[in-house]
Amino acid sequence: MTSQLSVVVPIYNSDKYLCQCIDSILNQTYSEIEIILVDDGSTDTSPGICDAYAEKDKRVKVIHKKNEGLIKARLSGAKEAVGDCITFVDGDDWIAPDTYEQMLKFMEDHDIVMAGIYRYFAVDQVKADIPVFAEGVYDRRAVECSIIPYMLWSGKRNTWELDPSLCTKIIKKGVFMDFLENASSLDIYFGEDTAVIFPFMLRVHSIVVMHDCFYYHRQRPHGMIPSYFRDRL
Repeated sequence: MTSQLSVVVPIYNSDKYLCQCIDSILNQTYSEIEIILVDDGSTDTSPGICDAYAEKDKRVKVIHKKNEGLIKARLSGAKEAVGDCITFVDGDDWIAPDTYEQMLKFMEDHDIVMAGIYRYFAVDQVKADIPVFAEGVYDRRAVECSIIPYMLWSGKRNTWELDPSLCTKIIKKGVFMDFLENASSLDIYFGEDTAVIFPFMLRVHSIVVMHDCFYYHRQRPHGMIPSYFRDRL
């Protein structure tokens, strides 16, 4: 098991859900973590909430910055991370209590551990999205043969075969930073995760696929367009 995990939480006007998000990380059964809260120019009460958590728990760090979008917020947090491995949680989502304990069991000899995700629509409407690829370890040859050719899109399944979300993955920080840095230099306001993880897959040596779901992704109400994308339009 790795010595420390850095969890970067990009935040923009998420005060309605932020406490649930941060508490779910602080209450992990694996406690050797640092939490980096990146306030990306929020105009609600999110900045004060972040500061209050930092005062209560020494594992929490806070970065306040001007609004520049998701990728730059993630990069700002990643640059401050001291853990051997890194992962991400968006400020309006949350995770199961044993997320990191379970995933880090497989991390020591691999570049990525990826798991499934819960799509949260309402209390009584939660959909589990399990990775398409079979559970197990994929060395470099297996990544090249079984993952890369199908990761963008599968005509047979009519979906992507590799969910690009960074939040469902724990990644070795040392081999990852260049890809996050490169993506942050692009003018991207939609599909930020895709711009990072797909190029990164071309370089990884080995990955572990789990079919367990740990991450709860809060779905936006139907027809709601994120503010950064609405402004772009």
